[in-house]
Amino acid sequence: MGQFLLDSGDPLYLDEYGDPGRASGARPTLVCLHGLGGGGYFFAGIAHSLSSAGQHVLCPDLPGSGLSLGGTDPSPSTASPTSSSN
Repeated sequence: MGQFLLDSGDPLYLDEYGDPGRASGARPTLVCLHGLGGGGYFFAGIAHSLSSAGQHVLCPDLPGSGLSLGGTDPSPSTASPTSSSN
């Protein structure tokens, strides 16, 4: 599962894939940012594949989107935020 981070008191939801310790200078952490009406869960499939290959990937729900403050919960029947720690 993802986690909630606090920035200026507002919760920000973040899915994290892979191990940040395994992301060396040759493999920097990737951040997947969604567009209007999206959510970090849109990147779950590619983020999981990249983390399986040793990449560290962050997929936040930007403020007002997804599970972040002011956003709407994505429908569990269409997509749900998932995370794996590899």
